[in-house]
Amino acid sequence: MFKKSWAIALCILTGCVSQTQAPIYLLLDQPTISVQQARGDLEKVDVKVSSYLQQPQLAISAGDHRIQFSDNYLWAEPLDTALTAALKQQLEQILPARKEKTANVSVFVRRLNFRPDGQVQMTGEFTVDLLGQKNRYPFNFVNSSGTSNYADMVGSVPSLVKLLAEDIAEKL
Repeated sequence: MFKKSWAIALCILTGCVSQTQAPIYLLLDQPTISVQQARGDLEKVDVKVSSYLQQPQLAISAGDHRIQFSDNYLWAEPLDTALTAALKQQLEQILPARKEKTANVSVFVRRLNFRPDGQVQMTGEFTVDLLGQKNRYPFNFVNSSGTSNYADMVGSVPSLVKLLAEDIAEKL
């Protein structure tokens, strides 16, 4: 009995019992104005993401054409919902107020890569439906967060969304 107790204590002291780190839930910046108060030309803004980005885990670039999902960093809300709210906020700040809504915008985020070197890349395409005429535009934005901390890298995503909003506003 004493040997068994001693073995268990030794195992605990030497790290045989694994300790898991509590997950960190990440949010994009929250809108400061209501997303229900649509301004500008926009009637509807919709963001969809690739199926691999619909996971709750942060997708981390692990080299050429490889992605790994983090066990420790998780999205606090669905990424498409967070990106839609952030994009609406940015567009509401950029576009002038108008009474008549004439455009719908659909965005498809193909890649949102968080790289170990601190680079964050967002690529995809957006479609502007302006008075029944649809035009599709590709986008590719890269930002350096200056750190390899994934929570900080997520903090740089709103600046990529702002670049996307500016690109969309140019097309309206």
